[in-house]
Amino acid sequence: MGNKTRGIWVSVLMMILLIPALVSAQDRNLADYGIVNTPFLNVRTGDGIKFESLDVFRGGTHLLILGRNLTSNWYLVSDGETNGWVHSRYVVLRGKSAQGYPILNRAQVATLAPNQAVVNTAYLNLREGAGVKYSIARVLSGGTTAKLIGRNADWSWLYIELEDGTEGWINAAYAVMRGNNINTTAELLENGLLTSANHGIVNTPYLNMRSGDSIAYAVQEILPGGTILDVLGRSGYNAWLYVSNDGREGWVHSGYVVLRGQYMDAYPMLAVAQDAPMAATVAIVNTPFLNLRSGDDYYTDAIGILAGGTELNVLGQSDDGRWYLVETSAGQQGWVSASYVVIRGPLPILAELG
Repeated sequence: MGNKTRGIWVSVLMMILLIPALVSAQDRNLADYGIVNTPFLNVRTGDGIKFESLDVFRGGTHLLILGRNLTSNWYLVSDGETNGWVHSRYVVLRGKSAQGYPILNRAQVATLAPNQAVVNTAYLNLREGAGVKYSIARVLSGGTTAKLIGRNADWSWLYIELEDGTEGWINAAYAVMRGNNINTTAELLENGLLTSANHGIVNTPYLNMRSGDSIAYAVQEILPGGTILDVLGRSGYNAWLYVSNDGREGWVHSGYVVLRGQYMDAYPMLAVAQDAPMAATVAIVNTPFLNLRSGDDYYTDAIGILAGGTELNVLGQSDDGRWYLVETSAGQQGWVSASYVVIRGPLPILAELG
């Protein structure tokens, strides 16, 4: 290869090696820019965390710097799609320094971020009222962020709204508030759903509310655990409480209710209404299969076969108490052996049949 040819190839090689440097220099000269130097960076509508987040820039994103605020701790930037403000601490400038950019006012600020409450404990109960006496609507995990709507008079409880629209109260001691002018924009709300301080809370998964103060009376309603009840009175031996649930009144066993406010003996002693309906006596088949017979003896005809768990209305019993006259849900009547059923209800009301 001649010297002339060798010289040409050397020149070409040098040009190739210089191209990246030329392009890099050209990029830097075309526009001064910044690089996001944190994994994720919020771009906001204004120069402060009180302003709403428009987008999140990933680490390494190149940003066109449009300007800065007066203290240079926020930059107005663009990634080509979104314009907004980012904190200068998380942007490395390339080209001119921050002082080389114009100071911009907040004319381009869109909206303030809504006031927020952030759960700062591992788990926090969301309740239906401003106090531990109210039932738990949900358990929130640490870091949950919610819209702050209101608070009670002493700021000990906050009323919030979750992303799915669920609203409720949380203890302010376990939340951090974020936002603008929280003291004036968090509305003062009433302390929950009940006005009476004296109440009871159902502390079992389910509790029967009956028409009278014993299991002999009919079940009017089944109350789920956590239901808050207005306590109106009590039975003679404090075994039962007369309560109201959303205006529906009845009796519940006191062993499954936690009282808040005044003690049991402070409530008036009440009597059961004379016309309170009694509970129906039920027999439940406790064997895989049981014959329904035409009479109170094993020698009588089988007129049906009842599956285990079948519930039967008890109409009466034999003289010796070994057989029950029952009625199925289909209206068929017959006799079953007392040895293979469990009785639910007051046996004394059963009529003896000869």
